[in-house]
Amino acid sequence: MGLNAISDEAFRAMFDTEAMTNSGVYPDIWDEGDDALAFLLSNFKVLQRFYTNAAKAGKAAISFLN
Repeated sequence: MGLNAISDEAFRAMFDTEAMTNSGVYPDIWDEGDDALAFLLSNFKVLQRFYTNAAKAGKAAISFLN
């Protein structure tokens, strides 16, 4: 599934605070409920726009996750 295929509703449905906490995902905000979801969703939208704009411009993007 491409990033743009993930709607806000689908994102919310996949959001699992317990899994984020148990996996030690940074930042440690996953017990903050709706605020944590809003934080993550807003940053996901930035990521979607970045890759969409790169693709439209015929550019490549490299991601490094560590």
